[in-house]
Amino acid sequence: MQRPPKKAGSFAEGAELLESFEATDFTAAERLIALFVRQPFTNSGFPRVRPSDCSRITDALEKVLIDNADLFRMGDPSIAEQFDRIIAAYLKTEVRSYDGEFQRVLTLHARMKLLRSDAAGAQAIVGPLAARPYTIQTGFFGMMDILSIDLQCKSALGDIDGCAKAAMQNVKLLVSLRPGQAWYIGWRFANFISLRGKTTRSASVIEAICHFWADAISRAHRKGVAFVVDPLLSERKNDVTVSQKIASFKAHVFAGFLGWNLYLLRFGDIPLRSSGGTGGATKDIVVTRAMGGIGDLLMMTPGLRALSRRYGQPIKMAIPVKFFSVFANLPHVELVDIDGPPIEMENVRRWFNLTICPASAYEAPNSPFIKKGRVELFARGIGVKARMLKQVGQRIDIKLSDEERAFCEEFKTQHQFGARPLIGVQPFSREEYRNYPGMDAVVQELARTHDILIFHHRSDGLPSGPGIYTTAGLSLRKSFALMSMLDVLISVDSSFLHGASAFDIPVVALFGPIDGAIRTRHLDRVKVISLDKQFPCSPCWRNEDEPCLVTRNVGASPCLSAIPRSIVIDAVQAFLESAPQRNDIR
Repeated sequence: MQRPPKKAGSFAEGAELLESFEATDFTAAERLIALFVRQPFTNSGFPRVRPSDCSRITDALEKVLIDNADLFRMGDPSIAEQFDRIIAAYLKTEVRSYDGEFQRVLTLHARMKLLRSDAAGAQAIVGPLAARPYTIQTGFFGMMDILSIDLQCKSALGDIDGCAKAAMQNVKLLVSLRPGQAWYIGWRFANFISLRGKTTRSASVIEAICHFWADAISRAHRKGVAFVVDPLLSERKNDVTVSQKIASFKAHVFAGFLGWNLYLLRFGDIPLRSSGGTGGATKDIVVTRAMGGIGDLLMMTPGLRALSRRYGQPIKMAIPVKFFSVFANLPHVELVDIDGPPIEMENVRRWFNLTICPASAYEAPNSPFIKKGRVELFARGIGVKARMLKQVGQRIDIKLSDEERAFCEEFKTQHQFGARPLIGVQPFSREEYRNYPGMDAVVQELARTHDILIFHHRSDGLPSGPGIYTTAGLSLRKSFALMSMLDVLISVDSSFLHGASAFDIPVVALFGPIDGAIRTRHLDRVKVISLDKQFPCSPCWRNEDEPCLVTRNVGASPCLSAIPRSIVIDAVQAFLESAPQRNDIR
């Protein structure tokens, strides 16, 4: 899709301003935020402003803070007040639609508060995130920053007990996520681990050893080692003496020992004294995911099924309440509100954090040479190996209730389904570059001889006419239930494409920039339609922020637009002819 022409107050003008933005110019920053106005929404109901647009502004504001750290620390209070106003205005824009970028701005704001010695103000910003690290969407190192800032706030406010306890808990969580980063984690948090509170004495052997090495690192820092917790809050010394270099070397060696012991903590510890606990009480296996989308959540279900079988107990799945319906009725999944009371992570047996998305972590550096499907990637992200996944299968889990089955019967009777084949259509993906512009024409042609059920949450912009029905206004669960009645589904790369696997529905899948063969591996009955022979650049695995290699524009993909409607209709007919017509509720 072509970008709109520039006009006064448009986002395009804001982007142009950003390119010439001087990091020290507050006026330019304010003008830029003023131009970052609320944009129209796509057909899928999502804002046209993308995370990359937000990231450019956040990067510029971060540069303001870093380049002017001394002014914030010692300068006129009006500078901080002006920065506060800019941040407040920015947080009212569409950056709110992207939690990762929103949290980056909050982190930036907290860092400024610390520079102004406002530890209470900084903790009010990052404290809620630090209490729920599984909701942090700024990546692993962004999570480290937030947890570190929270510990700085606690220590500055004199909460030594809370700081010491949280430090040890934080490093355990971080090492469980990235064992290979244990050395760096230990180095980054050593000064906090070494703190001793009245209620934070070590109760186990390895933890006591960790405190010993953290103490050694802290003593080395005392001798003048340039130890950087936050580049805004620490100073590097240019003139380093020989004794300081020796102390620095020792600190790095001690950090190696600390990191090794933190790594060992992943496998348990030896108690120094009786804890008075419940002994053999079963601990929870927790999987966390702070965001959607629905297709990704569906593709997690095979891995969750395998994980439950591996540990012989239900899996606690902590997600936002609005996504509970995706996992409803699954006996091996216990749903937890990720925004509810904080999970007591010290009582968790294993934690798998899918908020740091394993699919994106693999696809981003390997694009366009991607060989693994998302079902496999999500399973690997929760410790399920390929052999175990093969044993349980990659079929998506959607379990219908008796009420949902009854609703389908009522819907079927109301619209007199059964006389003609029922064809489902999901016309829109969240990201426009995956959409097929010829879908309206396909629907109109098929509606002459088939009943069409369009899966979309809004009715505006959809084709209409005799034999065409929509799920607009229905809940996700009811839409899932109606999908079970389909004879064939036509879909772009989106959620119902994956959900069809649960009911063994034949799928005609339309793909362009994304490799359909890899993305649909969990579907048993699928016909992938793509023009990779006509477009040697396909699949390029681009995303909404990357321009097409042919058009040099973002938006529409010519490799999708060029798909002949006749091929789609022929694929539908081939599925109908190869199997008896079915309108039963599966």
